[in-house]
Amino acid sequence: MQRNSGPVDCGWGINLKVKPNTRYEFGGLVRTESLKVQTGPGVLFNVHGGPRSENIKGDQDWAELKGIVTTGPQQTTVLFHGLLGGYGRATGKAYYSGLFFRELGPERQADDPQE
Repeated sequence: MQRNSGPVDCGWGINLKVKPNTRYEFGGLVRTESLKVQTGPGVLFNVHGGPRSENIKGDQDWAELKGIVTTGPQQTTVLFHGLLGGYGRATGKAYYSGLFFRELGPERQADDPQE
């Protein structure tokens, strides 16, 4: 759980080992209470320097947020974040559960069919 009384842009992170040129799905469940977003997307997951999940901007019962990241040719780690007030400022509480970071397979080639 993250909780704050003043507007913040904060979060937590965990370094994970990954394979180069590989696609991963990341995310988890999030529940919010008294969430008031002043600026930015609110509560979400991201991979540092990369893609973001969907986001929550108000009070929400448990909802799954997820995104997809493709690692680079030399990349062996990523920093997976859970954010409160991400890229802006917010007040309230965010609860996180059921976190995942799962391999989907090799990087998709230009001629691969869409999922």
